[in-house]
Amino acid sequence: MIIAVEGPSAAGKTTFCRGLDQTFVAEYQATGKEPEGEGMQVQAHYWTNVNTTRWNSARSLESETGLAYCDSDPMKLHYSWSLARIGEDSIERFEFECTLVREAIVEKRIGFVDAVLVDFPSLDTLTRQKDNDATRNRKSFDLHARLTDPLREWYDALEKADPGRVHPWDVDLDALRPRQRRYDATLLDALLANLPSL
Repeated sequence: MIIAVEGPSAAGKTTFCRGLDQTFVAEYQATGKEPEGEGMQVQAHYWTNVNTTRWNSARSLESETGLAYCDSDPMKLHYSWSLARIGEDSIERFEFECTLVREAIVEKRIGFVDAVLVDFPSLDTLTRQKDNDATRNRKSFDLHARLTDPLREWYDALEKADPGRVHPWDVDLDALRPRQRRYDATLLDALLANLPSL
């Protein structure tokens, strides 16, 4: 089973994962080589490759231990959609990235996690947690805070498309079970159909 821990920046995803007392797939760390400012196709290919690499790490951990937790959803298609939703990136980039992700699902290079644990602390809580975390430089915190509502919309749409896949952080983890449709592109189609219009 693969479980993703999601929420806005400074929600406490990494802290949550560290508290599980087991190995987990870490959140992507910037390398300084990201294709910022380049064409949408270059960016879409780059991030799809990053996310399929994280999915492979989750699958490897799952095969070794039977259970893999991920600090943020390996698919992470919600990010480009959320940026488009608040007008910070083009709809075209999301659409192109979505095409690449759909192909990756069909080819089983990326898939839907069995469960997504989500939490949406208030902006005051996020700000306080950001200010109290000396280990991270969240230079894009204000932008990421604006992505909270689109992130909620994304996972509401996934839960509507496949009820029982999305849970709060305080769910009984022992009650979670593997689910079907890991590589079902029609689940992506249903999720997209449930989203608000961009």
